[in-house]
Amino acid sequence: MQRDFIFSSVIENAIHGIVLLNKENKIEYLNPSILKMLGYNLKDRKKLIGKSIFDCFISEKQEKIKELIQRGFKEKLTEEIQILKKDGSTFWARISIFPNKKDGKVFNVTI
Repeated sequence: MQRDFIFSSVIENAIHGIVLLNKENKIEYLNPSILKMLGYNLKDRKKLIGKSIFDCFISEKQEKIKELIQRGFKEKLTEEIQILKKDGSTFWARISIFPNKKDGKVFNVTI
């Protein structure tokens, strides 16, 4: 229980944006930092959970991003991509993608 609280606190208070995606590229979690970077607030989080990452804030060539995310389910990688903000503006960000595993099976990726 204490460990879960610590983990949750670290993620929620991290200065880096964190997104968890499932295998269908649907958003499972966004931390407050990524919401702020993208121009959203905490009230928007519930609306974004379950949506495709491509519908929310990926603006670059989608095939390239889809390929990166699919590779991220197999290996750790870092890449620069252009990200779409809520207001329609974009910014460049260096993202890292890595698989999250349980019992040797990948269940989602962290970006």
